[in-house]
Amino acid sequence: MNRNGKAGGRWIAAEWLALGVFFVLGAPPLGAAVQTPATRAVPAKTQATAVRPTLDRIAVIGASVSAGFGNHEELQVAKNPKLGAYLRFVLHEALGEGEIRDFGSSQFFTAPLTVGARQVERALKTDPTLVVGLDFLFWYANGYPRKNNPRRLEGLREGLRLLETIEAPLLIGDLPNVEHALQGSSPLRGGGPILRRAQLMSERERQEANRLLRAWAAERPNVQVFPLASLLAPMVARQPMELRGNRWQTHDLSQALQSDRLHPRVRGMIWVSLHLGDQIAHWTQIPDTRFRWNEQQVHQAFWASLEEERTKRREKELARARRKAERAQREAEPEPAGDL
Repeated sequence: MNRNGKAGGRWIAAEWLALGVFFVLGAPPLGAAVQTPATRAVPAKTQATAVRPTLDRIAVIGASVSAGFGNHEELQVAKNPKLGAYLRFVLHEALGEGEIRDFGSSQFFTAPLTVGARQVERALKTDPTLVVGLDFLFWYANGYPRKNNPRRLEGLREGLRLLETIEAPLLIGDLPNVEHALQGSSPLRGGGPILRRAQLMSERERQEANRLLRAWAAERPNVQVFPLASLLAPMVARQPMELRGNRWQTHDLSQALQSDRLHPRVRGMIWVSLHLGDQIAHWTQIPDTRFRWNEQQVHQAFWASLEEERTKRREKELARARRKAERAQREAEPEPAGDL
């Protein structure tokens, strides 16, 4: 079935109903006090003294979630849209003429010291007014320790030293518990889990790492910590979540995460972007009315923005199919008889 044009609109509506999740759309009354994850995550003293970012030039650095890993098939496009492509539809009018540059890479896990340094260098060349590192620190702390690529607390300290070169406002994600991914299935692993337990910090190490991160951030007025761990935990536990009038309770992890149980699906990416937008709104003090908080509207605007790419992909697939059919036809034709 063609999912584009009018059919595409019907598919979007059906997708939201078929997910089997519950959400209520709508913003709180103007002037009402809103206790959101951002206000709970950032101490009042930090909020009062923080260097306030602008949204003129946003640089996104990080690993596979920042790179939008694995969502091109769900979106019917050739390449995975990166985190900034989702975030811009939450920032909406608050972004205005501002730019978002995406430097996230799904290859971050291979060499955090090298890949991370390259990303920071590229980000700094854009003279950013805000740097977002949702999952930037993940592979500094997780992975297989090597002599030239330390992990765990030693690796985390290396990552933090690199981040100290960023003087712009920095929103950096903390370290979530991803042990649920050990039950996932990835085609990259022949159907096995995408992660091995030996790659992950222990829970004690993870909590110690997050304490180290928060202590580091508390000393720097240009840094805020994004509570990725506390966003992921209730999602995995199938607990109800609320944000800015949206409510969501996953009844199956496949509603939020891909089969590897590590990388978000499209709706999970939008949920992450809404939380990022929430913290950015509080930090910048840009009026809430300039952001797009309605989850379904974000989804529809994002989906519509990819229509041209979907069309190009369909045209390429049709061209390949025609060439394949023509080749098969030529091969099936009998050889012309020679002269007697």
